[in-house]
Amino acid sequence: GKLLWGHFDELDGPRTRRFRGHDACGPPLIAGDTVYAPIHDRSGAIAFAIAAYDLATGQPKWRRLVCSGQQDVNMFGNARTEFAASPLALADGVLFGASNLGVAFAIDAHSSRLRWVTSYDVVRMPRTALHNQADRPVFFANNAPAVADGVVCMTPLDSQFVLGLDVESGQALWRMPFDARVGIVDNQVAWLAGVLGGEFVLAGAGVVAVAPRGENGASVRQLVRPDQLDDRRRVRLLARPAVTAEHVWVPCRDRLLAFDLGGKERAGAAGIGLD
Repeated sequence: GKLLWGHFDELDGPRTRRFRGHDACGPPLIAGDTVYAPIHDRSGAIAFAIAAYDLATGQPKWRRLVCSGQQDVNMFGNARTEFAASPLALADGVLFGASNLGVAFAIDAHSSRLRWVTSYDVVRMPRTALHNQADRPVFFANNAPAVADGVVCMTPLDSQFVLGLDVESGQALWRMPFDARVGIVDNQVAWLAGVLGGEFVLAGAGVVAVAPRGENGASVRQLVRPDQLDDRRRVRLLARPAVTAEHVWVPCRDRLLAFDLGGKERAGAAGIGLD
């Protein structure tokens, strides 16, 4: 439990001043001897960057500005919420993430070279008001991106769409609304659980699988219907599902269910109690 290093000593201490503008806005990702972290400077607009630090000493290796942006503010121009970027994903030496400020990005993990920045449609900010200002709706949990077949899938907090982007160019290949309708089934996805059998798995009221490269936009299929989960969550999952080599494990209110790639419930898994 001994503290090895830190970037803060006191409110205006020498270490705090040195690392001003390195305020964390997402969970760190450790790879080898390096800690990668989303950081920001909110002295004016939100200056969002990714930084790399030495795992043993905490010394900066590099910092790369991704974008500057703004969240919704009140009548006095003050931010109404803390800023949070998406967790990072690392695949083949490239860091992927969503800024939650209108752009997704890819950065070379070794050199810090910004490979691409891609904008996406965002949810309109509510009109400022002195009283009872509306909240900007958020449709997804703050998920880490997932990568499969040369496509990175993301769920930005400031968008109502699940995104599929080409990992090399950042080109938008498809997008899927959060309701993720399959026929008449409204799945209301919130969680990007990972990759199963080469498909992205997203869950909410139900569970869907999305092919990385559909022929005409997002190619989505029903993996688990809401009624297979006994409607125990009413609207959405209480917790993030887990993806293993052959199954997606879905937490219900009082039990844990497992389904294979075809949506068949795993024999013997039904009824695993959570008491």
